[in-house]
Amino acid sequence: MQIPLGGTLHHFVKYRLGVEGVDKIMEMVGEKIIKPAASKDAKLDSTPTRGFQVF
Repeated sequence: MQIPLGGTLHHFVKYRLGVEGVDKIMEMVGEKIIKPAASKDAKLDSTPTRGFQVF
């Protein structure tokens, strides 16, 4: 399996997925990560978020 070039990935994210698609992928990945984690292992991240911007 070949790894796509950066420009190809950028084009796919910008023009196909958009902000909503990237948000959905991040949500799905987050759900998969937290399922096996115990609540005692959780940490609070107080880093302020900046909105995802597609240029």
